[in-house]
Amino acid sequence: MDQQQLAHFELLCNRLYNPTSTQERMQAEEALQPFSTRPEAYNQLRSVMDSTTSPVALHYSALSLQKLLSTSWNHFPTNARIDIRNHVLNLLATKGPSFEDYVLVGLIQVITKTTKLGWFDDTAHQTIFDEVQKFLKASSRHYYIGLKMLNLLVGEINDIQNGQNYTAHRKIANSFRDKALLKIFQASLTSLNELWTSNIPDVALQEKLKEQALELSFRCLSYDFIGTAPEDSVDDIGIVQIPSTWKTFFEDDSTIKLFLNIYANSLPPVSVQAMKCLVQIGSISRSAFNGSEERDRFLKYLMDGVAEVLRHRRGLDQQPNHHEFCRLLARMKGNYQISHITTAEGNYPEWMRNISQFTIDTFSNWEWSPNSVYYLLSFWSRLIISISYTKEGVYNVVQSLAPQIFKAFVESRMANVKKVVYSSNSDRDVMQDEEEMLGEQVEALPHLGRCNYEVASNYIIQLFDPLFAQYKQAIESRAINSNIQSFRMILGQISWIIQIIGSIVGGRNSAEIQDEIDGELVARVFEFIIANDASFSQIPDGPSKERLEKVVLDFIEQYRKGYIGDSSKSSTKILNKMSETLGLTTDHAVLGLIMSKIATTFKNWPEEEEIIAKGLNLLTELTNGYASAQKLCKLDVASQYLSFHTSQTFPFLDIEPFNRRTTYYNSLARLLFLDENISKFETFMEPFKQKLIYISDQLSLGNRSEQLRNGISGLLRDFCGILLASKRKAYCLIFDWLYPDYFLIFRKIAEVYFDDHDVIVPLLKLGSELAHNSGGRITFDASSVNGILLFREISGLLVSYGTRIYSNNPSDNIYKKKYKSIALSLVMLTRALLGNYLNFGVFELYGDPALSDALSVAIKLATSITMSQILAYPKLQKGYYSFIEVLSGSQTSIVAKLETTVFSGVMKTLLEGLDSFETGVVTQCAISVDRIISFSLMQNPKPKDLPLVNLMKQRVSENNELFCNIMEILLKKILFENIQNQWSLSRPILSLMLLNPQYFSQLESKLIEVQPADRRPQLKKHFEEVLMSDIQLTLDQSNREKFSQNLNSFNQEVRKYIVHP
Repeated sequence: MDQQQLAHFELLCNRLYNPTSTQERMQAEEALQPFSTRPEAYNQLRSVMDSTTSPVALHYSALSLQKLLSTSWNHFPTNARIDIRNHVLNLLATKGPSFEDYVLVGLIQVITKTTKLGWFDDTAHQTIFDEVQKFLKASSRHYYIGLKMLNLLVGEINDIQNGQNYTAHRKIANSFRDKALLKIFQASLTSLNELWTSNIPDVALQEKLKEQALELSFRCLSYDFIGTAPEDSVDDIGIVQIPSTWKTFFEDDSTIKLFLNIYANSLPPVSVQAMKCLVQIGSISRSAFNGSEERDRFLKYLMDGVAEVLRHRRGLDQQPNHHEFCRLLARMKGNYQISHITTAEGNYPEWMRNISQFTIDTFSNWEWSPNSVYYLLSFWSRLIISISYTKEGVYNVVQSLAPQIFKAFVESRMANVKKVVYSSNSDRDVMQDEEEMLGEQVEALPHLGRCNYEVASNYIIQLFDPLFAQYKQAIESRAINSNIQSFRMILGQISWIIQIIGSIVGGRNSAEIQDEIDGELVARVFEFIIANDASFSQIPDGPSKERLEKVVLDFIEQYRKGYIGDSSKSSTKILNKMSETLGLTTDHAVLGLIMSKIATTFKNWPEEEEIIAKGLNLLTELTNGYASAQKLCKLDVASQYLSFHTSQTFPFLDIEPFNRRTTYYNSLARLLFLDENISKFETFMEPFKQKLIYISDQLSLGNRSEQLRNGISGLLRDFCGILLASKRKAYCLIFDWLYPDYFLIFRKIAEVYFDDHDVIVPLLKLGSELAHNSGGRITFDASSVNGILLFREISGLLVSYGTRIYSNNPSDNIYKKKYKSIALSLVMLTRALLGNYLNFGVFELYGDPALSDALSVAIKLATSITMSQILAYPKLQKGYYSFIEVLSGSQTSIVAKLETTVFSGVMKTLLEGLDSFETGVVTQCAISVDRIISFSLMQNPKPKDLPLVNLMKQRVSENNELFCNIMEILLKKILFENIQNQWSLSRPILSLMLLNPQYFSQLESKLIEVQPADRRPQLKKHFEEVLMSDIQLTLDQSNREKFSQNLNSFNQEVRKYIVHP
């Protein structure tokens, strides 16, 4: 690249990263694109890196080279890969100290990527640590580059890249772990010792060096040593499985002391990173040590460090330090049993008392570090779980501390409510309104509350009873508005107590020892619920009132888990107290109270979506469980639900979003379809009958009012919910009830509202559910024609809708207004074709056009959508390709009869679908192609099938070039992409190869020709001796299986060296 070309390249890079307009950036991006897509551009990129003084040009060159290495690795010979790495190393050695950090990162990533991809190519790649050591022994700036290089190298090796084969990744990661990682960790410790015992003139650089060295230690300790790294969601219960060779660093206290000293003598972010390293050290697996003596010695070092930090509260006044220290405690307890802790620390009572005081102090000032609360609750929760397996002294210590911690937590909640109400004059409790934070606390609290349950429950009662008394006094005196802040505080504090009681009750174990105490608390809460519902109209609206309702529903859900759920055990002890207080003597009575509460919620909060959602979830859980549903069906309140279930009783049903109606009626239908209630079906459906008659009359009059539209939309969703709950007997009942009159109304709705997505979407969902033979529920009698009648109605609905929507072209939001409903209509027909509840031959036999009309309209709709639109909308894509897959299987004759242009259009969509990112779509396309080609290659067809086979051969022949492209795409996907569905893609390759063996030979030759000369004979040999070994020119099952096996072996071999054309 000469000076003029270099100047132009630098100008383009500057326009790319510092554009004056979007158009300028796009033009620059287009002009620069060849540098990142063409492997032959490497020499030009190398010339830029050697000559340019522009940071952005250097940065772009590094990024482009990274992309070339990722996408065209096999284009570079082995010696060229080593040369790339060495060239960048030399560039960093000579010019690196003057580069900006973002330029350094880009160049270093070229080295790390080359090292990972070429790790097994040449042993030179495995000596990368020796090369980096040269930087660590040079100037301070080189030292910084070396540490950064090691950091990025460990990260590159440890993280699996998009599209990378996991097995190959783990082989490299394991080899790197064994050959280089320990040296790198040792280098990080050496660097830390040096940096904290010596000074360099550049203070800012020294701080950056410290951060890099600590980051390197952390990356090494966080390495996925055995390929089982936990997900982020469970990171804090992770175990660090260090190799046995690492043990020497933890056999004495030098390593732990090093990080403790750094922590004690630093400020964030350095101190935070040091504590993060200690968190990882505290997570080292117990199995890493030989015997209990080594383990206890290591644990004592760690516990001494924790004790020292606690004793002086060193660094804990910094919130990030405080948070990481809480994580350290949680990790330690998650990794070690209480018996290990007591053995390692002789004075364990004092150690635990110090942690107890620290916990209490944290709870008292929770706002300062709110996310730390969970880790401390987790520490104590895990500690308490294990005390039953320890000696009595430990049990006594924990038993004495647990109530204090529990009390501190509750007091902090009470104090926060008071502060929120009086200090900030607000009604919002952050800790309770944040669902995720609240969920974490509820999960960790039960064990703490139940540890010394009698003491904890007495404390709760001492708080709850006076608050309940104040609540009743305020209600009875009707003086709420005169002191609204005080009443809000009462509501807020009661909310928290009920939340805490609910979490403890939900954590009930199988033992009944504590059920009596549960009864004391639960009875009080249910008594409050009854009183609160009775006083609903007197309580001022606001966040505290809404929060209380949510908490009450959460409490009932927790009670359900502990005492009503299918996995729970009934208890007489809790019922004794409920009987004394509320007169509830049986589980049925309690269930009746809960169902009444849900009904009250639905009536009182029709416009509060979150509250209604919680009520619906509770109703769903109760009706989903077999045991609870059996109990419910015997209750009068359940009968009332089934008798008075419309919006006249529950106004929320007439308020959007209407999809809640599906959930509601799905729950009721599960009750209705129990054997004890099935006789109530006609009575239950009576309101729907009246509504359908009204709708039919109004549609006949031409009424298209908003009220009617909403009524239709809601009714259709109701039917969807009912159908979702139906099994065999229930489905037949529903069908007999709907047929024939109400199906005619559904068709009329489709004709009138075909362009109204709020009506047509639930209608098509209903049709789809009717057609869906879920769990084999559609089992009409052998002599019944209901299967045929059902399909005719599905066909009629599809035709009524499809013939009208086809020519409708919305000016905006076309997916919502047209394509979504088309996708649903295709799903509906697909389900009907797969239902297996009728023989489709009867339609042709008796001249019934239902099948042909439905297929004709569906194909017309499917082929009216452009490929870009199909790929743009996932649901449309799924519906379309599912339909084509079914069509190519059970209705292949229809595909053969398609017009030439339509057939070509469908095949082009299959070609495009093979490039989809959705594995399921690619598989469907491959199956469809294989079925079509296999039909055209049918050997010895029956005389009646011969015309269709010949017609299919003609259609395939007319699109020969397209099928050649499909063959090429399939083969390249298998050879050059990391796919999960290789078996599915192998099937059409064999079919296509038999269809056009000449093109397959050309494709083979093309692949061989683009390889480096030394690899061509090897690839040719693999084609002949591996891929085609023992393959016959047939499509019988055994030959297909053999080809799939050969293709797998072929792929494994050639991927090691093949170059992408």
